[in-house]
Amino acid sequence: MIEKRVKHIFYSGISWWIFIPIILLFLYFAGLGLTEGKYWAVFMCLLSILFICHLIFLTRYIITIKNELFIQCGFFYFKKIKISEIKLIEPTHNFISAPAASLDRLYLKYSKYGEIIISPKNKQQFIQALTQLNPKIEVKPS
Repeated sequence: MIEKRVKHIFYSGISWWIFIPIILLFLYFAGLGLTEGKYWAVFMCLLSILFICHLIFLTRYIITIKNELFIQCGFFYFKKIKISEIKLIEPTHNFISAPAASLDRLYLKYSKYGEIIISPKNKQQFIQALTQLNPKIEVKPS
C-alpha cells in the first residue's frame, strides 16, 4: 500500500561507534541484574536496548509522489516537508539532537524559518533526488 505513494526511501546512516558502547553498557547492567536476581533491572535494560535499536533502524527519509519529504524516526517522530519549500542543503557534523543515526549529516533549510538535520546513508543520491524535484535548492559543498 505505501509503495504506491513513495518515490524513494532513504535510510539513515549509522554511526556505530556511538551506539555500540551504549548497548554494551546496558548489556553489562542487564548481566549484573541477572546475577543479583534484579529482574526488573534486566527488563529495563533490555527495553532500553530495544528502544535504541528501534530508533536506529526506523529512521528513514521518504520522498512521496506528492513531492514531500517525510521524515520518520522510530514510532514517535514524524515530519513532513514540501520539497518545493526546501531552500538549502549543507553538509554538517553537528551533534545537535536530530532524526539522524549518524554524525555524517545534512542540514536542510526550508520555508521561512524551518530547519532540520538528517543523515541519509546515500547522501549524494538523496540530494540528487531532491534537486531533480526542486532545482532551486542551493547545495553547499562539504
